[in-house]
Amino acid sequence: MSRNQNIQTPPFHRIQIKKKIQTLLKNDIFGYEKEIHYPISKKGSSPIQQSVNLTQQIVNENTIPQSVKSFIQTPFYLERSVLIGLLISWDTFSSFLLFTPLRIISYFYQLIFVNEKVVIHYKRIYDILMYLSTLFCVIIIYQVDIGFVYHYIRAESVLKLYALYNALGMLNSLLSAFTFDIHSSLLISIKNKKLYDSILFFILTVFITLLHSFNLFFYIMALNVAINSKGHALLALLVSNNILELKSSVWKRMFPENVFQVLCADILELFELFSFVILLSLSNFGYYEWDIESNPDLLISMIYSLFLILLAEVIIDSLKHMFIGKFNNIPLSIYDKGKFVLLNDLISTQDGLFKIPSLDSTSTSARRLGMPAVPLSVLFICFGLETIPPSHFNLLFIISLLLILYLFKILLAIALRYLAFAEVTQHTYESDDLVTVMKGIARYVMEKGRIPQ
Repeated sequence: MSRNQNIQTPPFHRIQIKKKIQTLLKNDIFGYEKEIHYPISKKGSSPIQQSVNLTQQIVNENTIPQSVKSFIQTPFYLERSVLIGLLISWDTFSSFLLFTPLRIISYFYQLIFVNEKVVIHYKRIYDILMYLSTLFCVIIIYQVDIGFVYHYIRAESVLKLYALYNALGMLNSLLSAFTFDIHSSLLISIKNKKLYDSILFFILTVFITLLHSFNLFFYIMALNVAINSKGHALLALLVSNNILELKSSVWKRMFPENVFQVLCADILELFELFSFVILLSLSNFGYYEWDIESNPDLLISMIYSLFLILLAEVIIDSLKHMFIGKFNNIPLSIYDKGKFVLLNDLISTQDGLFKIPSLDSTSTSARRLGMPAVPLSVLFICFGLETIPPSHFNLLFIISLLLILYLFKILLAIALRYLAFAEVTQHTYESDDLVTVMKGIARYVMEKGRIPQ
């Protein structure tokens, strides 16, 4: 066999990849409707046969020595997938915060200045309504005094604050699950040109967004009180609360599909923690008018407390996945396949993956991870307006800040999509039943009788 015959032609050439990425970004920024098909094949066996085959394969492959090796190697495979998931989470969140306004501006520009007849697209109407609800919630929450709420929560007892913290965390998950249904109903109602349904679901969208934003606002304030508590006793109590995750996950039967769902939940939880870290930094530094040199103890205390929270989260997640894999004979390949599915979501704008029209290349990622992009955007805008000194609000500062944010967003989007095409080129899972099942799994969809908390 000749040398040329040994070399396989990759499914995506570099020029093709470049053109596809340009198409994806144009669709995300300007709202051009170009469909790129999902690279994973939809062919597969029946769901019952898939579960039997997967379970039999896992039992046969995992001998006792291999199980010990897998147990030790789990954190490395896990954190590699989590890191990619965090970058995808930021890309998904910033797409709504930064790219949706550009699509709206581009739509109005074509509507006003372009001579050609512009079709009123239901997706652009949905974008406009979603950002109107966001701005309305910003106006409401901006009126709330951050200092008053902080001191009101701080006056409560430790047990009350502990109960409040857990209740707000649970309510966050419930609201996120319900929010996706409301948003999907609004989008489908606009698509089907049902005026009364569209008005009803828009009102519900505003209400649920406002409620969810307030929930996250009080959650952040409770976390801030815990960080600033005397002796960090309350903070230690909240960190120890993460250990309860082990009880709710480790001692229950799980399938590979459930592990992927838990992985998505852990990625979102860690991303929310990072987001809360940024918002808390804005709040605390803004309170001292960004005079960090005069308050070095504040900076050291915040870094220590936030590092402790993030470290505890990473350790607990690693232990959780290590014992889930041990007790359920889950192969380490589940994390590589999960990373493949998450990256593959970014290079497909095909509608119908979750039976919901796709707005941009991050729509699938948002639903798969359960990203609360709208309430988080409300809080980022509110905290930014509240804590950045008024003297900085000039045209040069605003333009510079927007340029930095958009530059970082575009570079991240390009890098992730290049990585996604490289992943698809390197790994072919066309005949893998597990990957076929995983591509239909979302964060708040029942899978094998379970939804991770």
